[in-house]
Amino acid sequence: AWPVKATFWDKVDLDVSLGYDYAKSTGITNFSTAADFLYRTDRHVYDATLRMDLTRQSQEEAEDQRRGELSFNYQRIVSTDRFRGLIAGIEKNEALDLDWRLFGGGVAGLYLAKTNHNWWHISGGAMATRERSLTGEENSSVEGILNTRWRHFRYATPERVLDTNLLIFPSLTDTGRWRADFRTTFKLELIVDLFWSMEFYATYDSDPLDDTASKSDYGITTGLGWKF
Repeated sequence: AWPVKATFWDKVDLDVSLGYDYAKSTGITNFSTAADFLYRTDRHVYDATLRMDLTRQSQEEAEDQRRGELSFNYQRIVSTDRFRGLIAGIEKNEALDLDWRLFGGGVAGLYLAKTNHNWWHISGGAMATRERSLTGEENSSVEGILNTRWRHFRYATPERVLDTNLLIFPSLTDTGRWRADFRTTFKLELIVDLFWSMEFYATYDSDPLDDTASKSDYGITTGLGWKF
């Protein structure tokens, strides 16, 4: 709950973080940028996520790899524990030979828990997808959406947030194909508004556009960030 005269900024959570990792043994350097936006009212939830990662390898024959995601989610609360929503975004993952993927669709869901410390919901729906591989192949499809997300908040000093999200996309037009995205993020406040974050991500595509492309990608990123 918010004060009666709560402003827009009282209802917003916005944080931005930067990360840098280097391993001498492999010569791999990773740069990462992350931003999370959350705006809540009694009837609406707006949620946006930005992720950008660049992996550089010291070997001359090895190519740099880029991974990026910009996604937007909207929920309209229609009862105490039920909601309808929209999902849209764009993503890129060169490790999976994905040049870009555009998507947008709708969902309906149910909150299994919604307290000051825990949000847990499940939802399902469908979306349209347009994608292009690094080799130039393009594809349009309709996919189902199966989602569960759990967010845990601790506001006592030091503040902590754990956000775990699993999305499964069974294709409705490409028989046998399905994709999955998993991400879990932990944030720990070091001093007022300064936090450390660690994120694990994993992506799977049972039938990528390029038959020679890898079907899975996963990794861990860490960073320091600021909460506004």
